[in-house]
Amino acid sequence: MYGKLEVEGNTKQDGTPTPQNAVEIKNCKDSINIRLQNKNHVVLNEDAFKFGNALGKYAKINEDGTITTTSNFSNSRDKGTEMYLKKNTEYEVSVYINSVDTESNVKNVQLEILAYDETDKFIIPLSKTISETGKLTSYTFNSENYKRIGVCVSGWFGPGQSGATTYSQLMVREKNTTDNTYVEGAYKKIVFPLKSGQVLRKGDYLAGDGIHHTKAVRTVTGTESNWTYYSANADWARPYFQITDKKTGEDDNTANVVCNKMKSVSWEEGRNASINTYGVFSYSGDKRICFLVKKEELETQDTEGVKKYFQANNMEIEYTLSEETIEEYTEEQQNVYNELKNLLYYQGYNYISSQDETSPTMQAFYIVDINTKLASISSRLTNIESSTEVSE
Repeated sequence: MYGKLEVEGNTKQDGTPTPQNAVEIKNCKDSINIRLQNKNHVVLNEDAFKFGNALGKYAKINEDGTITTTSNFSNSRDKGTEMYLKKNTEYEVSVYINSVDTESNVKNVQLEILAYDETDKFIIPLSKTISETGKLTSYTFNSENYKRIGVCVSGWFGPGQSGATTYSQLMVREKNTTDNTYVEGAYKKIVFPLKSGQVLRKGDYLAGDGIHHTKAVRTVTGTESNWTYYSANADWARPYFQITDKKTGEDDNTANVVCNKMKSVSWEEGRNASINTYGVFSYSGDKRICFLVKKEELETQDTEGVKKYFQANNMEIEYTLSEETIEEYTEEQQNVYNELKNLLYYQGYNYISSQDETSPTMQAFYIVDINTKLASISSRLTNIESSTEVSE
């Protein structure tokens, strides 16, 4: 299946910023790492067994595609195979146990789903003991909001015992499928490199003529020459200044400015200080950037008081440019962009993901193979005609 993948930048913050608690503005940087995978989320190859403390030293991929592991359950609870799943989704995990070879009287196999939550706490959402060999066994689990997730198959021979477990057909896929056919896991990894200092913010995108930047970043230092003081209510001031290259005509109901020390709010939320918190927002009618500051924190209730406040509280903002700027690709970037525009997808299910700290926004397009469809229709018409002739 052929198609293309359109890629845009992204911006996020982990928490609500205040002047006393700055929250970093995170963008796509260093490189954009995209993983395109078929419907089996378990890929057993040279990149396998890298979840947690690594299962690799216990596992071997055999020539016939089966996997033999010498891991005993007690020493493998935080080791497994990394998976890339959608969040809050029902999945089914299945595995075929070929054999268990041990001198111990305990000849069980342990199948586990392993995870780390957003606080990096280790969790085991699913743990099942399998006692039969020569059988395909399946279980369901929910991916919830886990930060990382993996799967582990190990022998369970009892404390201090050893042995070898051989398994195959390890598969994880969405539960809503009715097809139980085993599909070997496969994926492609696409890396779009970014030059030193080059970032993709939300709204920035890759195009045929280069990287289109729709956002700009600047530090507010209080030295800006065009500050205006404005009283929002008894407790809050709403000072603002204007930026010559800021876009006008934006949606006032959207938070159009991001700041590392103030909450991003809409014009409607900010203009009357109804949110009762530090905030930053823009106005679509002109090029102003507005802030909500507690009056009690201003030395004087005028522009000089505002300037002194921001001189003591420098903060970073990102805003939308009035005109996009275009940055030409490097040769390597151009090659990767060409790959994204002429992408070979897997037939059937495709899972597109990114494990970057700030994942890009991606939109996939598929191109219908007209020649194949016409050939299929022609073949079906021929079969119908042949059937008609026989019946006559």
